[in-house]
Amino acid sequence: MVWFIALGVLVFVVGYVVLTRRAKGMPDAKPSHPLAEAKPVSLELARAMVEDLIAKGDKVFAGRAGKASIPSAQLGPATRTFFSKYDTVRTRGGGFRLASADVRPSEYARGYLSIGHSEDWEVVLKPGTDEVFVVEGSEAGQAEMEVRFPSVYHLVLDEAQRT
Repeated sequence: MVWFIALGVLVFVVGYVVLTRRAKGMPDAKPSHPLAEAKPVSLELARAMVEDLIAKGDKVFAGRAGKASIPSAQLGPATRTFFSKYDTVRTRGGGFRLASADVRPSEYARGYLSIGHSEDWEVVLKPGTDEVFVVEGSEAGQAEMEVRFPSVYHLVLDEAQRT
């Protein structure tokens, strides 16, 4: 009888933790990103896939960059190309957003630039590079930044898969 009570309490605690993490948007364990687990996608293929997603307009929405929109020289070449074509990219609910107008020093990661955000995290990159990191603010350095993508295009693909 005592074993049933202990098992019931254990099931309740585990269920509570899982539901709480999902409600907060936190992963159940180590972050699992479909693109990180799959065969690496080239930058060219990722770019073409993002352009296709934006053209379809059902998961990812973009605002076209105007002629006066000049991306920051501090961005890497692929990120500069991205923002020279799209000044804003967001998912359906608007919870995920990248915007050339929001490029600024990161509030969470010293020495990094913020290029966008989601509800509880920030998208950052080192000046002059294209690798993007998703940070929540508790990371002390790049070694602790576990969620990373080779480019902004790969990040957008991942977000599109999640919506």
